[in-house]
Amino acid sequence: MPDSPAIIRHANLEDAPALGALGVRLALQHQGYDPQRFFIFGADAARFTAYFIEQLQRHDVAILVADIEEQIVGYVFARIEPANLEGLSDTSGWIHDIFLDESTRGHGLGKALLDAAINALRDLGVHTVMLAVSPKNETARQVFEKRGFRLTMLEMTLNL
Repeated sequence: MPDSPAIIRHANLEDAPALGALGVRLALQHQGYDPQRFFIFGADAARFTAYFIEQLQRHDVAILVADIEEQIVGYVFARIEPANLEGLSDTSGWIHDIFLDESTRGHGLGKALLDAAINALRDLGVHTVMLAVSPKNETARQVFEKRGFRLTMLEMTLNL
């Protein structure tokens, strides 16, 4: 990891291509965990970039990036989700993605992105923050638990 510190900041439209490239890498990481569960819809950066451009224009979204010397090395994508009868949940903030380039892991950037997302969701008015983590991603699970997240549901899949 470069010696200069990372800046955690809100993403802008100019960051969309970097977000798209990182989004592909996150999708491939999840597919590596369980290729039967995680379908990638054609993992190309253009598709992910277009998705992030759309999300960046919403008022209920927070996308933050870890920027080292004007290079995006990680991001977190969070959005307010409405109350949901199926999930028995009130309106809440969901952290949908958090990803760091492998070379920058282990230096506290993931925790910084997580805290920035929590603060951004708080600023958007939510009182509950939720996320999901792969059971194979033990490191991330430990980071989330240390921050105060607790297990509330286990997803199960049956392939037919």
